[in-house]
Amino acid sequence: TGAHVGTLSNAGIDGGTFFLNHIVVAEDGAIYGANLTTNASTNPLKVYRWASEASDPVLVYEGNPNQNSPSHDDDARDGYELRFGDTMAIRGSGMDTQILMAPRFGVYPTILTPEGSMETFVDNPIITDITTSPAGWLTHGLAFGPGDTFYGKRQPQFGSATAERALLHVAFDLEEGTGTVMNTFGPDVFPNEIGLIGIDLERMLLVGLDSDAEDQEAERRPAEVSLYDLSTLNPFIVNQPLDTKTFGGFTWNGNGAGQVVFGNDNWVYVLDTNNGIAAYQLIEDDGEPSVGYNAWTAANFPGVTDENIIGPGADASGNGVPNLIHYALGIDPNSTTLDGLPTRDIEDVDGVDYLTLTFTTDDTADVSIEVLVSDSVDGQWTADAVEISTTPNGDGTTTRVFRDSVPASGADRRFILLSVSLN
Repeated sequence: TGAHVGTLSNAGIDGGTFFLNHIVVAEDGAIYGANLTTNASTNPLKVYRWASEASDPVLVYEGNPNQNSPSHDDDARDGYELRFGDTMAIRGSGMDTQILMAPRFGVYPTILTPEGSMETFVDNPIITDITTSPAGWLTHGLAFGPGDTFYGKRQPQFGSATAERALLHVAFDLEEGTGTVMNTFGPDVFPNEIGLIGIDLERMLLVGLDSDAEDQEAERRPAEVSLYDLSTLNPFIVNQPLDTKTFGGFTWNGNGAGQVVFGNDNWVYVLDTNNGIAAYQLIEDDGEPSVGYNAWTAANFPGVTDENIIGPGADASGNGVPNLIHYALGIDPNSTTLDGLPTRDIEDVDGVDYLTLTFTTDDTADVSIEVLVSDSVDGQWTADAVEISTTPNGDGTTTRVFRDSVPASGADRRFILLSVSLN
């Protein structure tokens, strides 16, 4: 209903540009909040813990998470690693609690963990291989992913290169203090405008807020909230949302501040600072089958996100055939069988022998197909093949036959192949 429930105690909270800027809640119900510091080396990051809503806050961390991180050999970039408090993510409970925080413009996030008791947390800097950038990669959206991974996103309001607005999926090793980019979802496959993100790992869902605030304010365009299937997120093709809703409001808050949080009972809450809070209820779909390459990989590789396994060019079965061909032809990508692949032959077409290619396609596959011919493997391939028959099989597949454009008697050698691309 939005009715006022209560107020957290702020006893003893001080320090920073903002005394309290971001709040997260652990799985055991403990509440954690951080100040905002623009330079943790002179004005330390402070993190507080409320054991419950009725408790007074306890200062559990105070310091500079990147005091021992390697230098970029650039004073300006070193300075980018010192602003903390814009983003937080949390997982676990009790002594297994992990609080993920990232510098606004830097590339060295940190994970705070309890040491000895719940009243003392220590920083564990993660030195990532993210390309250093004055605009930052983890500026606004931050969320834990499956296993020891996290996702990070920045919104595009600062006018830097579009490549710096990608959604990143980073694997980390807490003990080694390292982070490696697993996947980059650039603006050609994931909306550039999304800045704030939230993730529900139980249901493998991602919600993003379109927070390109400068654009919204100029055009008086309300923000949008989009829901994605995290299990099918793909860095190689355009990722379509499961649903998108208008948030309302278009007042830029200057910092891209806000938060996306999954709650109980199928609710997700979105805060767009200066524009309010909205709650959205997640409703199961109508049972219609999902289509497209993302849905296909989710069905055939449940829970797998490694693009070396599920990517269109990957060979999951090890039989030398890319996943994309399996998808287009309706072949099980986990099987090593070569059954179902195109077959070549010499066929009589109106009294003339031609080299032909016969194959069966999955009618639901969202692909473009071409049959190419050439007189040399290393020569020029052209889409001159002629389709001579199309036969629906009544089971959601279609058998197609193409012939060469040159009679078999008209050349010493001819080659024919199937080319497939995702739409």
